[in-house]
Amino acid sequence: MIYKNADTIPAKLFFKIARTGDVSLLSTKKSKDFELLASIFEDISLEDSELNPDKSVDKELSIYQKMEALHAKYKKIQYAVFCLYNSKDEELIEILKKDGYTFTEDYEQSLKDIKRYSESILNQIEAIKTRLPKQKEGKKATFDEVVLSYAAVVGSGFIDTNAITLTQYYALLKIGTEKINALNSQNGKR
Repeated sequence: MIYKNADTIPAKLFFKIARTGDVSLLSTKKSKDFELLASIFEDISLEDSELNPDKSVDKELSIYQKMEALHAKYKKIQYAVFCLYNSKDEELIEILKKDGYTFTEDYEQSLKDIKRYSESILNQIEAIKTRLPKQKEGKKATFDEVVLSYAAVVGSGFIDTNAITLTQYYALLKIGTEKINALNSQNGKR
């Protein structure tokens, strides 16, 4: 069996795949079609972003993606320059030219300049890193604690935290949050 959408995938499993990147967990049988599994997980992730009321997670993910893209660009430039120091390769030179770097008659100096200029990418990464939300101190609640707490608030009784699907999880959070807000507003009126 392959979990194909937010209605069938257990929420705990979804979050584990999101954390580890191991899309093979989508299938209960051994599957070697990682492209298919990655595509399915991408679709489920899109469903998750539509269901998840907390948009700060999307913003944080976007920041991490920008940082990783810049880091990959930096590494690409560093490796290209390293290789070009050892032997001249027109393909690598073209790659660097596409990134906006130029070569002069003094080949060695051009490589030194490119290496020095590319260091500014590290500054860009650090600047982007400052946009990440500050990590809160203290113990973070586990998935099981969150689900069982919300189940107690809404009065639904015991919920199998290993079986609750992604859509059920978000519905539980929504109903629980509404109930908590209603109780808070009632307490505020007294």
